[in-house]
Amino acid sequence: MVTKKASLHLRADTYVQQKWMSCGAYAVKAVMNLYGKDENLSPRQYLSSLGRIFFGFMFPSTIKNAFQKKKFIAPLLRARRKKHKLLLLKQHLEAGHPVIVLINNIYSKMRKPIWLKKFYSLHWITLLGYDDEKKVFYVYDSLPHKSVYEKNLPVGNISISYNDFLTFWKGNYISRLVNYLYIPVEKK
Repeated sequence: MVTKKASLHLRADTYVQQKWMSCGAYAVKAVMNLYGKDENLSPRQYLSSLGRIFFGFMFPSTIKNAFQKKKFIAPLLRARRKKHKLLLLKQHLEAGHPVIVLINNIYSKMRKPIWLKKFYSLHWITLLGYDDEKKVFYVYDSLPHKSVYEKNLPVGNISISYNDFLTFWKGNYISRLVNYLYIPVEKK
């Protein structure tokens, strides 16, 4: 069997750590930066007025609309087939498209588990590559403190194992309404 890898040739100039409750805005900013369309906007400028009301949380439609306003193709999709969830994401990465994903995050800024968060915490991350041999996705995650960024990754600031990713993507009790959501982003 041939081991597959993919990582985007595009790289963000910098990986920025988020302020409180604004991971969706930072995910949008990172992808805009990857494509050279950021215009040095503050991540908060990507939040809708509704997003600001909910303490900075960005609804999936808000992310989709932010990209469509800039003439990107960014469909809001849901992986429904059990066996092919990871394959769908990998196909977008192989085509050179970053994928923004809504997960249930249990980590602190120092990448330590906070198990109480598994009951309530939704978080946006951006998939930038993968490695089947290591069974990991390469991710830009705006939450971790810069001191815990992983060194020597081909792209992104952290890696997440396929098993952990599937657990986080499945979601918690509240997030089951939005589990397995993803937004691949490509230029028109």
